[in-house]
Amino acid sequence: FPAAWNNYGHALLRSGAVEAAFQAFSKAIEYEPLYISAHSNRILTTLYRETSPEVRQRVQAAYTRAITQKVAHMPPYEKSSQVGKNIRIGFISPDFRQHSVAFFLESIFKTLDKSQFELHLYADNEQSDHYTAIFQAIACKWYHCSQLSDTELTHLIRQHSLDVLFDLCGHFSHHRQAVIAARAASIQCAWLGYPGITHTPNLDFYL
Repeated sequence: FPAAWNNYGHALLRSGAVEAAFQAFSKAIEYEPLYISAHSNRILTTLYRETSPEVRQRVQAAYTRAITQKVAHMPPYEKSSQVGKNIRIGFISPDFRQHSVAFFLESIFKTLDKSQFELHLYADNEQSDHYTAIFQAIACKWYHCSQLSDTELTHLIRQHSLDVLFDLCGHFSHHRQAVIAARAASIQCAWLGYPGITHTPNLDFYL
């Protein structure tokens, strides 16, 4: 039951038993090699434990192989010929709510020049609060997408012909690395929400 090992790893990680958490996530992957959540969680533990370059490389390579296989069924990305007046930028995050990521974003989004940029926000959060309402009011386009599958969300974002898509979550909970791996936008960038490199295919830049 790989999910049990993954959940056990979560509990261990939250209690500070990082090494045991790493082993639990590895066990989940042993039983289900394409278990992306377990792969992400195992990479996350390498931020908190002493990990040799060899082990780190092996863990990252296993994740990259798994997520590449996971999104192989999705149709390839085709760049849109649609040209807009403004640069269309999208941000996907589960943290458009009272959260440290939101605290950084609010002032940046409020001062964004709407005559040059079209702001698309993809809210993947189950919880909503007064910060959510602030972001909803700031956005040119707002999409609540927590109920969408990775395939559905990838298709939705592709329809919007974004110039740049920012991932603000990395390997933390409720991430959408499969959407990035499937290439949802012409240029894809990781920023702010995750303090490491994700090693997700089709991610073009780290800001």
